Amino acid sequence: MVRGRVEVRRIENKASRQVSFSKRRSSLLKKANELSVLCDADVALIIFSANGRLYEFSTSNCMEKIIVRYRQFSDAERVNKVQQNVMRPKKLSADSGTVFEAPKLPQRLMDGSGSPKLNLDELNQIEKELETALAMTVTHKTLLMMEMINGLQEQGNALLRETDYMQSILNQHQSKNGGINDAASREGTHNDGNFEVSR
Repeated sequence: MVRGRVEVRRIENKASRQVSFSKRRSSLLKKANELSVLCDADVALIIFSANGRLYEFSTSNCMEKIIVRYRQFSDAERVNKVQQNVMRPKKLSADSGTVFEAPKLPQRLMDGSGSPKLNLDELNQIEKELETALAMTVTHKTLLMMEMINGLQEQGNALLRETDYMQSILNQHQSKNGGINDAASREGTHNDGNFEVSR
């Protein structure tokens, strides 16, 4: 008998939720370690429980190095995407719904061969077309520049948010290691004191 697909949703019971979290966290950490060992991959795993407790796993205890590497790679990827978006041609629609397209001038005018043969009305018409083309080009350029500036601002804000987040992770990691070192230092001092008394 084929089992139906189980819907994944939040566990309402707090005790059951904590048990499930512990089991799945252990399984996830195990999988991360297997991925690192079997595939020679650099792996960093960061977990925050519902009550804000931090759990982490990193290859060879180099969490800081992996985070710095991720930030450098992520920054480079974002810059590359911004450049691609700026360089990629875009068709902007006006309020009327028509796609921007500069008027096409007669080929005989473009190569200069037909201009002496044009009469006054034709020259006036071409002048209007040139003015229209110039106005549309300036508008199109302005819109592209505004879009580029907005995109760069969004990318900058995203980078700042991610930098703050990663910095908080590093601070917590360093505080955690500092607490362990302080505890070890106090334990060593306590043992030395006992040794002196016993002598």
